[in-house]
Amino acid sequence: MNDWIELGCEPHHTLDWSKALERARQSKKKILWKLELGLEGLYFPLEDELRFQALILALHEFSQKVWPEFQEKSIGICLYRGTVDFSEHFAWTERQKENFSAWLEEQPDSPSTRRLFCADSFAVYFQMLSHRLPDEAPIFLLFDARSIHPPSHALQILSKERFQYFEVALRGDDLPRDGYTWEGETLQLRQIAGAVGLVFPETNDLKALQAFDRLLAEKKGRVVFESFLTEEWEGLDQLIVVSENVSSQTARKLKGFCAAGGEVIYAH
Repeated sequence: MNDWIELGCEPHHTLDWSKALERARQSKKKILWKLELGLEGLYFPLEDELRFQALILALHEFSQKVWPEFQEKSIGICLYRGTVDFSEHFAWTERQKENFSAWLEEQPDSPSTRRLFCADSFAVYFQMLSHRLPDEAPIFLLFDARSIHPPSHALQILSKERFQYFEVALRGDDLPRDGYTWEGETLQLRQIAGAVGLVFPETNDLKALQAFDRLLAEKKGRVVFESFLTEEWEGLDQLIVVSENVSSQTARKLKGFCAAGGEVIYAH
């Protein structure tokens, strides 16, 4: 169990955290700091420079005055706890509409296009905030993906490339991924049992995504991302791939997996 301590960091907060810090000093548990930045609210203004600077000031205050004292008894810092479907509360300003149009020029269309753009936009914002926090601090994003169906659409948003610099925790156990899970104020590390990996394809091709959803419904295994195969196949004896039409880089990785004694199965 961990101790969840919230610190108000929005522009209207005074940054007087004395009561919360006294509680932290008395706590016998590991602390997860939840920095209340307002990111979960409706229509968060990503392009509001004054608001961003106010948040940066709060993060600087935390980095200078809180983290040094509590680093040894802290799990990490949480920037966000809420839905992973950022499109539900995205502020579609004229500037964001222009950004979306430019983004579409480099992205193939898919059923999750708007969701992916919104996730990209928030991921960049998360990164800009995290740069103001101590380098050694684990930065957590707590995502609820239960409202997104089918599972392939949720996994597209949760791309390891998009959030690779963060510790991502998922609410619930619908997606068989190794890593953190959360419920309420409880954070746990989960490992999926078994030696079978279900390779999530790095594509927007609808047929491949539908094939993966069928695979996920029919087979038990651990989801591994195609783009991070070598980092995620530890402990696996078998990889199931939904399409033989993989990139040359992925094909080389699969050959390497076989050379090390693993088995690759192509599902059709």
